[in-house]
Amino acid sequence: MTPESAALDRLHNHLSEILGPADAGTLMAVVTAVDSDQLATKDDLHHEVALLRTEMVALKHELVATFRGELNAAITAQTRPLLIALVSTAVVFAGSLLAAVGIT
Repeated sequence: MTPESAALDRLHNHLSEILGPADAGTLMAVVTAVDSDQLATKDDLHHEVALLRTEMVALKHELVATFRGELNAAITAQTRPLLIALVSTAVVFAGSLLAAVGIT
């Protein structure tokens, strides 16, 4: 019996005491079916988190750029009519003032 198989036997016995023989057998079958080179390491997780962080930063920049573009378009759409209305009001007021001065 190899040291690894002895450790697995001890683990199976311990799990049998806690979970019962059937559940311990099921868990051991799943655990031993996975090759150790297929398990994720901390380095794998750090790499995945770094990729996610990079994608999140890129998404943040894309969202900010989209928001700024839409905000700029909305402000521009409101500013032009407001400016036209203000200039028109000033012209009408100036015309009214000149007409009033000319009447008297």
